[in-house]
Amino acid sequence: MKKTLIYTCVAALSSSSALAQSQNPLEGCVLAREYKATDIYFANGVGNSKKDAIATRDHLRGFYTDELKPFRERFGTFDFLYAYNPTLGEFYDVVEVLNQKSREQGFSESLSGLQILRLIQGGLNSAEFRFVLTLAGFISPIANAADELLRYASDEITKAQAEAIKNIPEVEALHTDRYTSSLRAGKRVFVIAHSQGNLFTNASLAAAARAQPDEADSLAMIGVATPASLSSQFKGHQAQVFYRTAHDDAVIDLLRPTENVAPSNIENDLITGFDFARSLSNHAFISDYMSPGLPSEEDITLELKRLFVKVPFPTQEKENAIRVSLTWGNSPPDFDLHAFEPDGSHVYYKRLNDALDVDDRNGNGPENYVVACDEIETGTYSIGVNYYAGEGPCAVTVNLSLGDGTTRQKTVNFTEAAGRAGNIPDPIFTIRVHERTIPDTNRKIATYTVFE
Repeated sequence: MKKTLIYTCVAALSSSSALAQSQNPLEGCVLAREYKATDIYFANGVGNSKKDAIATRDHLRGFYTDELKPFRERFGTFDFLYAYNPTLGEFYDVVEVLNQKSREQGFSESLSGLQILRLIQGGLNSAEFRFVLTLAGFISPIANAADELLRYASDEITKAQAEAIKNIPEVEALHTDRYTSSLRAGKRVFVIAHSQGNLFTNASLAAAARAQPDEADSLAMIGVATPASLSSQFKGHQAQVFYRTAHDDAVIDLLRPTENVAPSNIENDLITGFDFARSLSNHAFISDYMSPGLPSEEDITLELKRLFVKVPFPTQEKENAIRVSLTWGNSPPDFDLHAFEPDGSHVYYKRLNDALDVDDRNGNGPENYVVACDEIETGTYSIGVNYYAGEGPCAVTVNLSLGDGTTRQKTVNFTEAAGRAGNIPDPIFTIRVHERTIPDTNRKIATYTVFE
């Protein structure tokens, strides 16, 4: 079954009469700042299931919805989302953190478990190091023998290292894609990251800033209980890094002997008279950092409000309501881009028009289908590809761009040419366009639902 992905895009709809057009000029691709929106992501730490991450996202939504209501009039809508870091189990998650910390210091990902532990060991004496390893979950029948424990732990870490090396870039790429997509949709991106989530967020926000350099100032981060170094914590547009790590956070303290963990900067254990229960580790996101009345919660809330005021919105203006581009591999088969429009028109190589630019028979594309901002119509647009002529399997790439900057890319593998029989191809993207009228105005915009 095909997965359905829903995205929204803003583009003006043509009025049904010349009089309506004269009264309501078409606004096909508007500046993003006219439709202000902010996506606030929660990035979880070690040991969180997806259900846990969603529950924390829901907690933040409930905690801040009323608090941030006064900002809606000036700064538009906001939504709470999550950027999930899948848990591989407590042991593997700890190995991931060790891997990320070694990468943060510029060491190779190919380090063995023993090399990583030697880096972490630093200046600890044997007793302290045994305590750290035991708390980290490296418990064995030889727990009282430091050298044997070190050897045992390094072997287990080496086994888990392969999973970490695979998982970390996959998660970073997924998070980067989410943040970049929000930027391209004209939205600001704020990330509230907890614990290991800081390490993923630092890398993903930096990658999103590189991918969208003109919108990088619309990225911001609030670090909570961060194991990252101060120099690597994402700065974004801000003059300085914002994070809060409690002085009594026992989990982060375990990493301090590596000498590259941002110093603690908030005192949470002197508060009395409030009804909250902190955990033994003083590291949990909700109970230890976000309980009402905690100094950390007050500072985080103030910072979130400051970001609402200070962080600019993306302002990139888009050229087309719909743009589709087809390219294929190095061999020279003949692929054709097809579009079925709301009025029933079938646009392809036999019916080239202003929307479809070329029928490329000898190269590798691109073939482009474009709907201008002032020509969008309600109804369904179906985008398909036909492998018309060629030998052997070949892959094509279809890029979709909508008027608010949202983009999607899909790669499809074809095994053999279909000839003219493929002139009614299976759709790659189906785009349904609905009309919406802005309240208190006569402006009509289109909302797009995209099926993949």
